[in-house]
Amino acid sequence: MVTIHDFNGTNMVSIRDFYKKEGKMHPSRGVNSGITLPPNQWSSFRNSFPSIQEAISKLESRARFEAVAKQSVETVAKQSEAAANSVAASAAEISQIEAVSSDFTNTVRSPINKNHTEANTSKCVTAPNSQEHTSADRKQEEMTTSNSHEEIAAGIKPTESDICTLAPEFPNPGKFHYTPDLTHAIQLIPIQPSRFDGRNYHSWRLHMEMFLNQLNLSYVLFEPCPSISSNPEASLNEKVQVQSATQRWIKDDYMCRDNILKSLCDSLFQSYSQKTYSAKELWEELKLVYSEDFGTNRSQINKYINFQMVDGVSILEQVQELHRIANTIMASGFSWIDENFHVSAIISKLPPSWKEFRVRLMHEEFLPVHILMHRLQVEEESRKNYKKESNYRKDQIRKKEYKKGCFRCGREGHVMKNCPDQRFEVCGKNNGKENGVLARDAIIVREENMA
Repeated sequence: MVTIHDFNGTNMVSIRDFYKKEGKMHPSRGVNSGITLPPNQWSSFRNSFPSIQEAISKLESRARFEAVAKQSVETVAKQSEAAANSVAASAAEISQIEAVSSDFTNTVRSPINKNHTEANTSKCVTAPNSQEHTSADRKQEEMTTSNSHEEIAAGIKPTESDICTLAPEFPNPGKFHYTPDLTHAIQLIPIQPSRFDGRNYHSWRLHMEMFLNQLNLSYVLFEPCPSISSNPEASLNEKVQVQSATQRWIKDDYMCRDNILKSLCDSLFQSYSQKTYSAKELWEELKLVYSEDFGTNRSQINKYINFQMVDGVSILEQVQELHRIANTIMASGFSWIDENFHVSAIISKLPPSWKEFRVRLMHEEFLPVHILMHRLQVEEESRKNYKKESNYRKDQIRKKEYKKGCFRCGREGHVMKNCPDQRFEVCGKNNGKENGVLARDAIIVREENMA
């Protein structure tokens, strides 16, 4: 619950949990629980909600990534432990098989030796003169027994290839391996790059391309919109497929443009969002403005210093052009253009007809860029309206002048300086100067007529 209360003569805004007791509200965790802020801090805290929410979303995505990574490490550890246990069990089985094979060979060897000794004794008693024959027979029997022992051992004891096949393959526990599930989880969490303010364009471009690839929107920057073919032989199924692809492209183009605009800073967003760009046109416009080489910095600085606004062209368009030059200079790493300097430069570059307005702006202490742009827009519109009214008044005055009569002859449709009677008089005067006798005679005739 949000409450406003007085604390030492200051209004405080508090967010607490309350419970109702005997018709009164009491804080559930004491007087000092919750959040208590003055109104100005509360307004700034409220204005910073979007940035707080963005930070929370980034922390949540990072926490999800760490949880998935931890789970994958645990699964890899369990797999390695199970593989080690299986190897140990196979080694124990091998040792047991070797022990059984050795016992079997001992049991086989003992009766053979016993029979051999009995045969030797009988031979010694019955045939003492045949010692050479018995020694040869003994050697032959030992060779046969040794061969039989080797065959028995070879049939029971597993070979090295068999031992290798018993041991399962498992990853090295000392190194971390990404499982397919982890890779899939990473692809499902696209993180929007930092907002572009005119600097480090190439780095921002790479991050933005990766972000658009994760959203499957980057194809609209390189592929044109599919158009429905005017071929009358096209089947209905082909036309439906092309129409659905066109609708999908238009939707993805809008989403791609929206994501690019959201990744711009406030000033660039205000500049580019007012123009009807497609995603590709916006992408190429940013590339054209901010991907210039470092060698053109001096020309851009010279262009910024010598820039001068003129009459007859929209002031707002000229200011936008100056904004683009300043953003290009700042993108190259120059930080000497701050907001106050840029505002003063804009005011000083206004045309001479704006002198009075420029003087008024110079006397203002606090004047951010957005307020200056609003003031320029209002002034430009008022000047356009004033010119229209003045032109209308001049037209009305001219019409009234045409309706008035001539002061010389009294007829309408012309003024005194254009009166035809005046032209005749001028001609008469010129003739009188050329011929003085005729002029004097004309005067005498007039005097006689008057008499």
